[in-house]
Amino acid sequence: MMKSFVPLAWLSLAMTLSSDLRAEPRPMTIDDLLSFKRCADPQISPDGRWLVYVVTTITDASSNKSQSNLWLTPTDGSQPPRQLTTTEKKDRHPRWSPDGRWILFESNRSGDNQLWVISVEGGEARQLTQVATEATTAIWSRDGRQIAFVSAVYPEFSEKPFAESNAANKKRNEEKEKSVVKARVFKRLFFRHWDSYVEDKRQHLFVMSFDPTTGTAGEPKDVTPGDRDAFPTSTTFSVGDDFTFSPDGKFLLFTAVPEKDEAWSTNYDICRVPVTGGSTRWE
Repeated sequence: MMKSFVPLAWLSLAMTLSSDLRAEPRPMTIDDLLSFKRCADPQISPDGRWLVYVVTTITDASSNKSQSNLWLTPTDGSQPPRQLTTTEKKDRHPRWSPDGRWILFESNRSGDNQLWVISVEGGEARQLTQVATEATTAIWSRDGRQIAFVSAVYPEFSEKPFAESNAANKKRNEEKEKSVVKARVFKRLFFRHWDSYVEDKRQHLFVMSFDPTTGTAGEPKDVTPGDRDAFPTSTTFSVGDDFTFSPDGKFLLFTAVPEKDEAWSTNYDICRVPVTGGSTRWE
């Protein structure tokens, strides 16, 4: 299945080629490819009037460094695109709030991947999360008052209150980083998914409240605690978002690996949990 951002990427490519190669046709070079601004992940506003998307620019080809920012453009082409965020890091995965006032995105501008929000009117972006195991792939509830996201956590801490589990995850990460022993110990399959080690963390879903008036968020809660992944450990069998809120905002529905013998099947189950969490048993 072709990704939704492909047409936008080809448009960027065509515009660059037409301006750079119009004067004197020549073969394309690697330097040409590296000079392109890559457009991705276009998202249409709830009222259909605006499009937010990610623009990635190569800043240092020799060290493979790049930066990504969010841009806004009207869907009718009545105005030129304008840059919404400015960072030398990477802003990505923009998602409109249901009322169209806020854009939720993830960024490593604070050092690791966390969730941020910015008003469509501009101004400074606000950091919403400080999760030791990072926060990614965020979505809104339909009323715009809840946000769900993914974080890979150590399952033995996942049933504790957030402040306690977050501190324990941070400590474990620091211990592993400082340890001179880099051996990996596996007690279950999968131990490796394609080119990535699964290791001893589990992909869990978190939910936190959001105040659309102030643009602030409440404390996150792990709603899928336990020693099981609530999100695919590989995007090979994944297309789009793999979890969603129920229309009334009371549940999260998501795809998850089978509870037993996950290494022997590529099937996924559809599970449901209340946004209040509280159980390792998923419906």
